[in-house]
Amino acid sequence: MTQFYDTMYQDGYYYRRENKDGSNGMYDLISNTCGKISAVILSGIILTGQEERWNENSVVACYGLLRIPQRWPERMDSHWSTTKTLFERVINRARNKLFGANLPFRFKGLMTRDPYTNWALAAMLTGQVSLIKLVKIPWYIRTPSFMAWWKFLQTGKGKYLKAYRFLEFLDAGLMWRLGIKDKDYVLWLNACREECIKRKWTGYSH
Repeated sequence: MTQFYDTMYQDGYYYRRENKDGSNGMYDLISNTCGKISAVILSGIILTGQEERWNENSVVACYGLLRIPQRWPERMDSHWSTTKTLFERVINRARNKLFGANLPFRFKGLMTRDPYTNWALAAMLTGQVSLIKLVKIPWYIRTPSFMAWWKFLQTGKGKYLKAYRFLEFLDAGLMWRLGIKDKDYVLWLNACREECIKRKWTGYSH
C-alpha cells in the first residue's frame, strides 16, 4: 500500500496523484495527503526541518477541511465535480464498480471514514494530537466501532478501547463467516488505527 504513495505530487499543502478522470486525487485529498505523510514518517526517513514544517502545515490544512467538513478546498472545484446530480453520481459509481470505469462520483461535502483515520495518525506523528479533540465525526458515517476508537483517541479512556476491541472482534467474526477478505486499503486503515492506539496508549505521538 505504501508504494501507492510514491506516485504523488505536491499541490500547495496537499498530495495528489494523476488519474484518468482528471480529478487527480481531489476526492481522496485528505487521505492521500495524510497517508503519504504517515508512510514517510513511519518508514524512518530523516526529514529536514523544512519538510517537517510542511507536514505540520499539511495536517493543519486537512484539519481545516475536516472541520467544515469537505473533501477538497474551493480552489480545486471544477465544473464536472460540482454539478453532477445524485443520480448521475450513483450511476457513475456503479459503472466504476462493474466495468472498471473511472468516473467522478464524490460529493464535496459527503465524507467517509478514511480521511479521519488517515488524518488522525498524521496528526499524531506530527505532534498535533490536541487537534483530534476538536474534530467532530459527521452523523452519517458513525458506526459503534469507529466512534469507540475515535472517543479513545480523544479521551484516552480505557472503556472506549475495550468497546472498540469487542466490536472489532464481532466485525472480524462476521467477515470470516461471510468469507470476505479485506482489501489493501482496508488493511492500511486498520494499521493506521492500531498505530494510533499504540501511540495514544503509550503517550508517545511525535
